[in-house]
Amino acid sequence: SPTPQSVGAPGTAATVPIRDALMSPGSPVTIAGIVVVPAGLLDADGRRVVIADAGGGVLARLVEGDPAPALGDRVRVTGVVGAYYGAPQLTADAPVELLGRAGDPAPYRVSRAPLAGELEWRLVVASGRIVELHRYGESWRAELELPGGDRLPIVGLSRAGVPATTLAEGRTATVTGIVRRPYPTASDRRFALVPRGPSDV
Repeated sequence: SPTPQSVGAPGTAATVPIRDALMSPGSPVTIAGIVVVPAGLLDADGRRVVIADAGGGVLARLVEGDPAPALGDRVRVTGVVGAYYGAPQLTADAPVELLGRAGDPAPYRVSRAPLAGELEWRLVVASGRIVELHRYGESWRAELELPGGDRLPIVGLSRAGVPATTLAEGRTATVTGIVRRPYPTASDRRFALVPRGPSDV
């Protein structure tokens, strides 16, 4: 995992843990972490990725024209923390610095719901029984009943390419994904689990 308190090369800003960066909205910060959601899943223009370290995660909006890092890349980004549909977002003011390859990190396992705000943009995994499944064209939404009886919403985005037929009501499933808050206009205010691709389900 990244060393969030390490100092960069001479002339570069010291990195801070993502959790600390989120507490300094509007101020320039530098974070380091692993790309856990590649560009193209969460927006149509392909400029947003999710970066996580050992203690937190954040959506990052890249500089226009900056090549997007790949899933599993270790990166350092400098920018200002703001909001995107109410969720924390780091808007980069310089190109992403690639630090090497780390691979997809192990997700944090959750066994109860609702998902708490401190897990926002974190990579998590949950197992249970599918008790509801609703299809909306190429997207879908399901309810995963955890062993303790809690229900966890699962949102399948069309850009993730996960067919709704992958799941079926009454069957068990293990789902990995990113924790995302609801849109401000949504009636269901629970944080949901969003798989990134077919291999996450």
